[in-house]
Amino acid sequence: MLAGLGFEWALSPILSHGVSINFRDINGWTALHWAARFGREKMVASLLASGASAGAVTDPSSQDPIGKTAASIAASSGHKGLAGYLSEVALTSHLSSLRLKESELSKGSAEVEAERAVDGISKESFAANEDQVSLKDTLAAVRNAAQAAARIQSAFRAHSFRRRQDREASILDEYGISAGDIQGLSAMSKLAFRNTQDINSAALSIQKKYRGWKGRKDFLELRQKVVKIQAHVRGYRVRKNYKVICWAVGILDKVVLRWRRKGIGLRGFRNETESIDEREDDDILKMFRKQKVDGTIDEAFSRVLSMVDSPDARQQYHRMLQRYRQAKAELGTSEAAASTSLADANEMGNDDLYRFQ
Repeated sequence: MLAGLGFEWALSPILSHGVSINFRDINGWTALHWAARFGREKMVASLLASGASAGAVTDPSSQDPIGKTAASIAASSGHKGLAGYLSEVALTSHLSSLRLKESELSKGSAEVEAERAVDGISKESFAANEDQVSLKDTLAAVRNAAQAAARIQSAFRAHSFRRRQDREASILDEYGISAGDIQGLSAMSKLAFRNTQDINSAALSIQKKYRGWKGRKDFLELRQKVVKIQAHVRGYRVRKNYKVICWAVGILDKVVLRWRRKGIGLRGFRNETESIDEREDDDILKMFRKQKVDGTIDEAFSRVLSMVDSPDARQQYHRMLQRYRQAKAELGTSEAAASTSLADANEMGNDDLYRFQ
């Protein structure tokens, strides 16, 4: 409420009492969302200078299942310059949070994308009475937003490429041979290098031992007795635990599954859970990146780009730059004054201590 009303003087006491700058109210909105809703430029600058997150999304609801950023709220309320400024801050802060180790190629591609965006705008004709300072600031914002968007997208593509390489490398062993190749080599080695002499000698020894009628008959009788004994032992073990198993399954079937869940119990139960393949997982991540990440980045960049065609939006963006610098300077001055007063208090305490000693 204070952010929506624009009471900047109340921000410092609230933060000094331990309240988070990104605290959400009962509606799931932060102070930055309310300030952007009512176009409180000075309040937005103070919140951003104090560390508010420009990319924070409101809590999803039935009317808005995805949530909205402060920039989208400002754009829907008609504050185009404020929306463009918040979109630029969100893109640059997201880029800095990734902590990229970029290659020269990715940096060059990002700069090329930024120059293309700025050149496309510069070729358009503007009226002679337009403020050149605000236009220059707007072009710089477009350049920064284009570079940030290109680098964020390249970072996600590099992450997907590294995951694919790691998955392929995990399949191979230290010699670069996969599990399928090992099975194929083992099968080929069995076919190519098997020793037929040992197999033939074993067969001959068995035939010599049981060539006679009496020896073969005794062996078959002994084997039949052993098989019967094993069958009796297995049957006894199964019958011993059969009643307990039936009782436990009956209780589970009748009490838990039938009565509690109003279902049919274990009858007709089919385990239809299928394991998700890694390729399907990659496809899901790819679709999520296209719908969520790329869509959000393109929407934020379009807000920054839309400021060029609106003189009021350019003027508002220029005011936001000045007010953010002013809020940052005031915040640094207040912190320096607080540290100085704390040091003076410590020195006075030390002087009093020495005096009483």
